[in-house]
Amino acid sequence: MNSISPNIPTVLPNLAWLEDLSLQEQGLFLLKRIVDSFGQVRRFWKEGLSWCMDGIDHFGLVPGLRNDEIRRGIDHLLDKPFDWNVRNGYFVARGPERDHFYAITAKALAVVDGLTHNGLTLEVDDESMDIIRSQNWYRFAPKHGTE
Repeated sequence: MNSISPNIPTVLPNLAWLEDLSLQEQGLFLLKRIVDSFGQVRRFWKEGLSWCMDGIDHFGLVPGLRNDEIRRGIDHLLDKPFDWNVRNGYFVARGPERDHFYAITAKALAVVDGLTHNGLTLEVDDESMDIIRSQNWYRFAPKHGTE
């Protein structure tokens, strides 16, 4: 069971604060930033996310960090927090994993929608639940009709 905290920040006060968050909170922060940036197309290139020139965060992954912290903040998020999102089924590799192309899953969109609009804790049992979109709301339903 993944319990999702609704207290994910929108702006980071500094890099040390980001690093002090739990891995789950860091992963959810990154998830929200990527969905906000790429949710319409639902796919992205991981290597492109790390592009940072002259202290500019081109994809808005680490809003609020000083120019001298941006590169380290992006590198930090694209390490273990990114892997956490892949393990939890929020991003899936498209093509060979060495190509670093990923798709944003419906599960990720539902979690971000819950964090953004509902402010509620979402719990997802990966083995027994599917996410269904109905009338612009996500709901969870058993994968198998008999459950």
